[in-house]
Parts: sequence; structure tokens; C-alpha cells
Amino acid sequence: MSQSAQVLYEFGPFRLDPSQELLVEGTQKVPLTPKAYQTLLVLLENRGRTLNKDELLQKVWPDAFVEEATLAQNIFTLRKQLRDDRGTVLYIETVPKRGYRFVADVREVKTATAPVQRHPRFARQSVVYAVVLTFVLAALLGEWFWIRWSGTTEHASRETQPKPTTLAVLPFRGLSDHAGEESWGIGMTDAIITRLASLQNLAVRPTASVLKYTKGPVDPALAAQELGVESVLDGTYQRAGDRIRISVQLIEKNQATRWAEHYDLKSKDLLNFQDEVAQKVVDGLRVEVSGRERDLLASPSTNSAEAYDLYLQGRVYKYEYFIRTQLESLRRGQEASHRAVERDPSFADAHALLAMLYLLECANFRENAASNLVHGEQTARRALALNPNSAEGLLALGFALAQGGRNEEAIRRLREAVVQAPNSEFAWDLLGYVYHYAGLDDLAERAYR
Repeated sequence: MSQSAQVLYEFGPFRLDPSQELLVEGTQKVPLTPKAYQTLLVLLENRGRTLNKDELLQKVWPDAFVEEATLAQNIFTLRKQLRDDRGTVLYIETVPKRGYRFVADVREVKTATAPVQRHPRFARQSVVYAVVLTFVLAALLGEWFWIRWSGTTEHASRETQPKPTTLAVLPFRGLSDHAGEESWGIGMTDAIITRLASLQNLAVRPTASVLKYTKGPVDPALAAQELGVESVLDGTYQRAGDRIRISVQLIEKNQATRWAEHYDLKSKDLLNFQDEVAQKVVDGLRVEVSGRERDLLASPSTNSAEAYDLYLQGRVYKYEYFIRTQLESLRRGQEASHRAVERDPSFADAHALLAMLYLLECANFRENAASNLVHGEQTARRALALNPNSAEGLLALGFALAQGGRNEEAIRRLREAVVQAPNSEFAWDLLGYVYHYAGLDDLAERAYR
């Protein structure tokens, strides 16, 4: 093995070895997904300097379109594995509205000795790996091989299916300066994106990737080019008391208008507006949909206008958290979502959102982590009891099971989620994340694609 000099990075009790793609604490390997490791390496190489989110995305995913929420997920993972204090930042600082900065002192150690060998896949020192190792060694090899086989066929099917039509839903922009206008538009946009993400033959850019178009005038054709999509849905609105005037247009990247319409609605009509717009997009783009998908588009998620408005607020706070990473955003989102399910206890999507907000707090803040995990799993199961095919509910339950170390069941649920929302990047990323921690790195890499 080569004895040439290499550079190791030491900070706190940790040491990162770039030649081995290895992070250790003392003698113990710290498990990280490949992209989480690359994110940490980029931060270390640029320590002391604020890296904006676009720069980080370009360095870590140079050849792929990835949503900002995936970067946030990697940052969350790193903070958890580094045991970064939430009250006093030790390693990775969030610079509001800009990006991230590595703030700890770093020692560069040059060594000519041969690098430490990689640990075997199943020697990873974490609770999650202990659970998986027990699972493998406890005469459950048949189930393990079933997961590998079914995962392989699942990804083979994904890779051979026809390329879907691509679309971006730009944030609906308010035409007045009333408080809350911008948030309302983001919530409506996110709800439409979630609705369309369930379609097999339509790939919709995630909400986090379009938030930069929230303010000011937008050139739809330029946005389509920047986002790498064939068409964009662009809308404006103006609220006056109980009435809302909305203008929506579906525009191709060559500036041709596929469809345009104006709506004059009352608040209670918004429940049908989301469904109608989704259907108009499908018709305008001539997206082939199955009977099941058409039924889903036509099925209202709730009959309560008040519950729906609170649900939109909750979704806004979730994305605010991805941007600001502040506990306050999660708490406000939980409050809005909880009020939504109080107004309509049968509102499955609101239960799923509330579950995800509990789980995001559990994953990234130590205080009340155990109770948040319990609440998150219980609420996710409630969402699925109301709607067994809820992709959002399946995602939340899979996330809860993974955090609890129950990877086998988490994989099952997340595989169901990608069936229900086949073009959801977040669903595939989360499945890849759990595959990785289950030691199924080949399936993880396919999911990350």
C-alpha cells in the first residue's frame, strides 16, 4: 500500500480521512451516507467560510438535480452524528438566508503511514447497525435476501420505465402586501406539488427547488430552463376578505401557453381549486394516468375549508424549517397541523404532516426526542388508518421506524411510499438513506439516483 503523504482532518474528538472516506471518533467509525460524508468534507475544506446552498449542492451533487431539503437532511444527519449542541453551535453553523459554515478549529495532520483499513460493512458502531446485525444473524436471512431481490426489481422497473413529463409549479405570488400573503402562496404551491407527485408519468420539481422564485416578477420560460423542465405552472392571486382571485397559466419552456384561466373564489372553494388545477395540468400536458390516479386527483382530502387553510400553514412552517432550521418553525407547524386535525379528525394528510413535524424535531433536537418519536409514529399510523395509500403517511411512518432502528419495516413502508409517489425525490432519498444504514449500499446508490 502506498506510503505517500496524506492529509487528515481533526476536530474535537473526530478525525476524517479523505483517502478512505472515513470519519472516526477515537477508534470507532461514525456511520455516514456517502453524500453526508461529502457534505462534511466540503465544509471542512472551506472551514470558516460561509458556503451558500447552491454552492454546496453543486459541489456534492455536480451531475444531479437535487432539492434543497436533501441538503438540509444531510446537515441534520451530520449534526446528529457529531452530537452538535443545539443551544451552542460546535461544528456546523446555519447562516440564515445564506447557507452553512464549519466553525470549529480544525487540525490538518499529514501522515506517511498507510491509512486505516475500512471497517467491514456490518461492523458499524451504532444502534441502527446493531439492530440490523441482530436481524441478519437471527435466522432472518430469507427476509434479508427478499428485500435485496425486491429492491433490485423495484429499481430495475424504475430505470426502464418511460421518461416522465417534467413540470415545475412556481410559487403562487400575492399581488397585495397583506401579512401572510407569501406564506399562503407557498402553502398552496406545495399542496399542488404533493398532489401531482403521485402520478407515475409526471415528474414534478420539489417545493424546495422553486422557493427562490417566490419574490418579484418571474420569467416562466427562464425558470423552466433553470429548473430543467419542459413546462411550468405559474400563478398569482389576490385576497380580499373571503374572496380570492387567482390567475393560473401552464407555459412550455418555448413560451407557448398550454392553458390559462382566471378564478374568482370564496375560501371554501379552494378545496376544489387544487383538484381542478391538478386535473387541468394533467389534461394540458396530456399525461397518461391510470384509473386509480384519476380517482385520487378527484378525491378531496378534506371537506373543511378551515382545516385545509391550517394544513397549508403547517406545510409552510415545515419548509421554513428547512431554510432556517429553527425549532420555532417546527412548533408553529405542529400547532397549525394539530388544529387542522381538530377541525377535521378524518383529514389524513394533516395527520401525516403533523407526524413528519414531530419526527423532524425528534431527529434534530434532543429535548423530548423520545416522546416526539412516539407521537410521530402514532400520528403516522393514524394517517394510514384513514388513508392506507397516503404517500405522506407512509413516508412519515418509514421515517419513524428508521429512527427507532426498525429498518426492515421502514424499508417496507418506504417502498410502498415510492409506489404511491414514484417521482418524489424526498421519498427516494429517504429510502436510499435507510438502505444505506441497513448495509444495502447497492440499493442505496440506485435510490439516490
